[in-house]
Amino acid sequence: PEAHSRYRRVLGRLAWLAQTRMDLLRYTSLLASGQAEPKPGHEKALRQVLRFVVTDNHVGQHFPTEDRQTHLLMGSQVIVYTDASFAPMRILQRRSISGAVLMYQAVTIKCFSRVQAAVSLSACEAELHALGYPEPWLSC
Repeated sequence: PEAHSRYRRVLGRLAWLAQTRMDLLRYTSLLASGQAEPKPGHEKALRQVLRFVVTDNHVGQHFPTEDRQTHLLMGSQVIVYTDASFAPMRILQRRSISGAVLMYQAVTIKCFSRVQAAVSLSACEAELHALGYPEPWLSC
């Protein structure tokens, strides 16, 4: 029980870091599949990801300075990119994966990927779920 609690605590901190580091998103998602009962393989994989994070400490998030050119190009607007995949893996029970990146002044503020709650019947419907339209009666 103590090792399971430690695994979940470290995974939660890694998930917090993965909000702004896109290279950690997929690893965090795969490691989260073992939250209920982590096996030695899950713990070994978590240690490998943590070693990667420690050795990759030069990565940081820097906001641009207030220069006129950046302000004219981007303004002070938030830009969001979103996408969805249509039933990519059988293990997900035919559910799609949504992903999004939120940017402000050309800097990534948050990025995430989630398994959709509902099963989509087409790629178009998966895209609508990614945009936040969960109603299945919407036609493409």
